[in-house]
Amino acid sequence: MMSKTNKNKSTSHLGMPKAPWVYVNDPTPDSLYARKLASLIPDVLHFILHPAASTASVEIPKKPKSLVLITDPKTDHDQCRKIQTATEFKEQAIKIGANFASINIMMDMSNVRDIDNFGTNHLNIAGAPGISDRIYKWLCKNNRSPFDRKDSAN
Repeated sequence: MMSKTNKNKSTSHLGMPKAPWVYVNDPTPDSLYARKLASLIPDVLHFILHPAASTASVEIPKKPKSLVLITDPKTDHDQCRKIQTATEFKEQAIKIGANFASINIMMDMSNVRDIDNFGTNHLNIAGAPGISDRIYKWLCKNNRSPFDRKDSAN
């Protein structure tokens, strides 16, 4: 571990950041939008949940070197279960020091409820052509890509 001192403040560099985790709820047949999103990401570990699967059934490596994309096919009517699943994955990501974002693709935006319960780093978006590109741009906002694994000290 390297340390440097800057005007009476000591900072430590802990090395490379952990690969981020992204939870995407995609109710389309065959998770069409999430699969397209995965194809846009240069280095990704993509997990597609079975509708009845629990978060414990997903075996994500302890120190993944690639972005972790978790796709969940729950329908718009399963809002409470989507929030619970996203929260469980967020807690797992935090335990290993990884950043987390969640995305809820909805086919019927008129049925939106409880969306504030998803927490920070969350995007609700209506399913439509081109949304995979819009989600990718949202993940890479401010020209800082979560896929850029360069050392922040350089």
